[in-house]
Amino acid sequence: MGSFDTSRLPIDGLTFDRPFILLALLAIPLLWIVAGPRLRGVPAGQRRATLLTRTIITALLILALSEPTVRYHPQ
Repeated sequence: MGSFDTSRLPIDGLTFDRPFILLALLAIPLLWIVAGPRLRGVPAGQRRATLLTRTIITALLILALSEPTVRYHPQ
Protein backbone atom coordinates (compact mmCIF):
# COMPACT_ATOMS: atom_id res chain seq x y z
CA MET A 1 0.00 0.00 0.00
CA GLY A 2 1.24 3.44 -0.90
CA SER A 3 0.93 6.51 1.25
CA PHE A 4 -1.43 9.36 0.45
CA ASP A 5 0.29 12.74 0.30
CA THR A 6 -2.14 15.38 1.58
CA SER A 7 0.32 18.22 1.00
CA ARG A 8 -0.57 18.18 -2.69
CA LEU A 9 -4.29 18.77 -2.13
CA PRO A 10 -5.52 22.23 -3.15
CA ILE A 11 -7.22 22.81 0.20
CA ASP A 12 -5.84 25.30 2.74
CA GLY A 13 -8.17 24.53 5.59
CA LEU A 14 -11.61 24.54 7.10
CA THR A 15 -12.94 27.60 8.91
CA PHE A 16 -16.29 28.48 10.42
CA ASP A 17 -17.91 31.87 9.82
CA ARG A 18 -19.95 31.49 13.02
CA PRO A 19 -17.82 29.32 15.32
CA PHE A 20 -19.79 30.29 18.44
CA ILE A 21 -22.71 28.20 17.14
CA LEU A 22 -20.52 25.11 17.59
CA LEU A 23 -21.05 25.54 21.33
CA ALA A 24 -24.55 24.18 20.74
CA LEU A 25 -22.93 20.77 20.22
CA LEU A 26 -22.45 20.72 23.99
CA ALA A 27 -26.23 20.57 24.37
CA ILE A 28 -26.55 17.27 22.52
CA PRO A 29 -26.46 15.21 25.74
CA LEU A 30 -29.63 17.08 26.72
CA LEU A 31 -31.28 15.29 23.81
CA TRP A 32 -30.54 11.99 25.48
CA ILE A 33 -31.75 13.17 28.89
CA VAL A 34 -35.00 14.58 27.53
CA ALA A 35 -35.71 11.71 25.13
CA GLY A 36 -34.79 8.95 27.57
CA PRO A 37 -38.00 8.84 29.57
CA ARG A 38 -40.13 9.27 26.44
CA LEU A 39 -38.57 6.17 24.87
CA ARG A 40 -38.86 3.82 27.86
CA GLY A 41 -41.41 1.54 26.18
CA VAL A 42 -39.34 1.20 23.02
CA PRO A 43 -37.04 -1.84 22.58
CA ALA A 44 -33.40 -1.13 23.43
CA GLY A 45 -32.06 -1.49 19.87
CA GLN A 46 -34.70 0.82 18.45
CA ARG A 47 -34.09 3.34 21.24
CA ARG A 48 -30.36 3.41 20.47
CA ALA A 49 -31.03 3.79 16.74
CA THR A 50 -33.50 6.61 17.42
CA LEU A 51 -31.10 8.48 19.70
CA LEU A 52 -28.21 7.98 17.27
CA THR A 53 -30.28 9.28 14.36
CA ARG A 54 -31.45 12.32 16.34
CA THR A 55 -27.90 13.02 17.47
CA ILE A 56 -26.48 12.85 13.94
CA ILE A 57 -29.24 15.07 12.51
CA THR A 58 -28.82 17.63 15.30
CA ALA A 59 -25.02 17.68 14.93
CA LEU A 60 -25.26 18.12 11.16
CA LEU A 61 -27.75 20.97 11.54
CA ILE A 62 -25.50 22.72 14.06
CA LEU A 63 -22.48 22.27 11.80
CA ALA A 64 -24.41 23.67 8.83
CA LEU A 65 -25.56 26.69 10.87
CA SER A 66 -21.95 27.46 11.79
CA GLU A 67 -21.30 28.11 8.07
CA PRO A 68 -18.19 26.03 7.34
CA THR A 69 -15.89 27.31 4.62
CA VAL A 70 -13.16 25.36 2.87
CA ARG A 71 -10.36 27.50 1.49
CA TYR A 72 -9.37 26.26 -1.93
CA HIS A 73 -6.40 27.30 -4.02
CA PRO A 74 -6.16 25.88 -7.53
CA GLN A 75 -2.75 24.77 -8.63
